[in-house]
Amino acid sequence: MPMPPNPLPDRWTINLHPVHNLTILTLHDADGTLRQVGFRPLTPPDATEYTVRTLKEITDPELRASAQELIDTFFARTA
Repeated sequence: MPMPPNPLPDRWTINLHPVHNLTILTLHDADGTLRQVGFRPLTPPDATEYTVRTLKEITDPELRASAQELIDTFFARTA
């Protein structure tokens, strides 16, 4: 049976920073400390940087999946 996706912990954030044709995703804990970095290729040219507190704030399904993967990778790495 597959494990359910890990939620973004309370007061944690993910910053989405587009650079050229990719987005850099950075996971920060409640104190603002960087915990995990990930990348998503093929960012639209009009994308802008923003920070989210819930995955629901990410409207692009593929980018949201990359953010979920970032969270899951962090939890797997620290388990």
